[in-house]
Amino acid sequence: MDLTARRRSRLFDELKSVCADALRAIGTDWGTPPEDWLFTHRWRDGGTCPAAGKPLR
Repeated sequence: MDLTARRRSRLFDELKSVCADALRAIGTDWGTPPEDWLFTHRWRDGGTCPAAGKPLR
């Protein structure tokens, strides 16, 4: 799928925002990520979705 320059720019801005939020949540020492983040369950629960009980991929 081709993205227009405007949509690429918006996607880039959204990605930067998500990354900034993640860094604020985990800090520089990888503190404790929020419970609603899926990779928390991937790391701790062996990759099982807390809602569906299915493997995370």
